[in-house]
Amino acid sequence: MKAFHTLALATAAVMGAGAAAAQTQWDFSTPWPDTNFQAKAAHQFAEAVTVATDGDVQINVFNGGEIGVSGTESMAAVETGIVQMADFLLFLQAGEEPLLAIDTLPYLIQGQEQMATFLEVASPVFDEIAASHNQKILYYVPWPSPGLYSKSKITTAEDLEGQRIRAFNPASFEFLSKLGAAPLEMPWGMLFPHLPLARSMALRPRRRPALTESFGIQRPISTRFSGRRRRTS
Repeated sequence: MKAFHTLALATAAVMGAGAAAAQTQWDFSTPWPDTNFQAKAAHQFAEAVTVATDGDVQINVFNGGEIGVSGTESMAAVETGIVQMADFLLFLQAGEEPLLAIDTLPYLIQGQEQMATFLEVASPVFDEIAASHNQKILYYVPWPSPGLYSKSKITTAEDLEGQRIRAFNPASFEFLSKLGAAPLEMPWGMLFPHLPLARSMALRPRRRPALTESFGIQRPISTRFSGRRRRTS
């Protein structure tokens, strides 16, 4: 189970780039806070564009929905011109294009080689989808693998029986249900106050020390489905 971030740019903005006047400005929306690695990558990209264009193009990065664009609205926001660029998880755009959630299927992608193969096959289709929404995908960033963190030891599927576990998308909800767990749909912001009431939580993990320090989880068990790889296109 692997999810990909993409950076999408409105086609009109690409077409106008060649004639960009000094300080052409594009708004770039990302749903993550400043401390998230994805938000940091967005700022690095914006800085690189400024350098590459000798300052002719200035990209203003807006983090954490501060411009009013949520993760599920990102593709639509670029299409309608609310922002010129957006960084978003593909599966969160499945309401617009269901095929964009294909990478969340359990065990579809395991390891970096399979990830590269998946993108070689899927990228042309994703490009067609983006073009139909007047956009172009500039690069992909595979998100860290999902993991299961628990206060109790988990070694078999039976250990998951009845466990209340946060599911982050429909595929993980169905997967956990079939394993006998009791998945919950819960926004990230509600996770912390509910954590003391739950025996385990399924999360898109940060680095393990940060996770255990933030939530006080002892002896975390991480079940990783694949490695990480960054790819640009």
